[in-house]
Amino acid sequence: MKTLVRAVGIAAGLALAAGAAMSDEIRLRAAHGSPTGTSGQIMTYLSNVIDRVDPNISIELSGDNPGTRQLLQGATGEADLHLFVPFISSLLKDGAAMYSDVPNNEELFANLRVMMMRPGGTYQLLAWADSGIESLEDLRGKNVYFGPRGAAVSRMMQDLVRASTGMEPGEDFELISLDFSSAFQAFQDGQIDTWFRPVPVGHPAIQQISALGEFRLIGLSEDDLANPEIQELSSIPGRSVVQIPPDAYGDNQINDAPITSWQDWQGIGIPAHVDDDVAYSLTKAFWENIDELASVAAWAGSLEIADFRKFTNVPVHPGAARYYEELGFEIPVIE
Repeated sequence: MKTLVRAVGIAAGLALAAGAAMSDEIRLRAAHGSPTGTSGQIMTYLSNVIDRVDPNISIELSGDNPGTRQLLQGATGEADLHLFVPFISSLLKDGAAMYSDVPNNEELFANLRVMMMRPGGTYQLLAWADSGIESLEDLRGKNVYFGPRGAAVSRMMQDLVRASTGMEPGEDFELISLDFSSAFQAFQDGQIDTWFRPVPVGHPAIQQISALGEFRLIGLSEDDLANPEIQELSSIPGRSVVQIPPDAYGDNQINDAPITSWQDWQGIGIPAHVDDDVAYSLTKAFWENIDELASVAAWAGSLEIADFRKFTNVPVHPGAARYYEELGFEIPVIE
């Protein structure tokens, strides 16, 4: 009987120990876009390196989510990590565009926090050299691609063309609705006249296009930059005006001068519901293993840790802020 009681006691102790171990495990949900896109690369990277800082944290990936959905997933607590785009978050704050029917939009916006910021995509609109398209005005009568239907970038490009030329999609040009990959193939096959994607300069997809033939990047003109409507569009949260070199993609890029375009900043969102210690571990794991990300994603080689505070319109998560403060950085006050 004593042996049986002792065995039961040992079993119960093991069960309690196992239960305690299981209770220490923290499972995070990370929403991202295309697995091959920058947000997918970041979340995959974080899921691979987080155990070097805290082995009790694991990250479950959920891909192919548009940025607008990711933001809402974070704000509602359905995701613990997500893509953060200041412009999109401002739409949630104002209850505008795709968030016009979202109840409690301001309360949801108040749940958003950011871990880090970085230069995101540079707006790059491509046309083949023999297409006759050299400016936004030349889009008239063409089959034009600005991104998937409903995407924030498509809406912004339509606003840009409207402000610059007065043209309306469906009336003055045909707006093509495809996902980025399908549109990429259609552009190569000559089925559409332009291809667009907000990606870092030097992106492999555009390098691939440059290997097929001569093309031109279409940018903002001096008149566009002086246009009050475009100035307003250029100053939205998280946006900067940048120039793309005329030889960014080699000899087959036939621009004879730098191209002026938009660059949108983005980051990693960690909502307010995530524990401070967990956010600290995520931030530490991200920066202290960054060379590993850069080895598979060239764009990561230019990331600057000091940029964590640029262009964000929501507070830095307290856990992330603790990591930056340990390194001597000042944390911006954003209310």
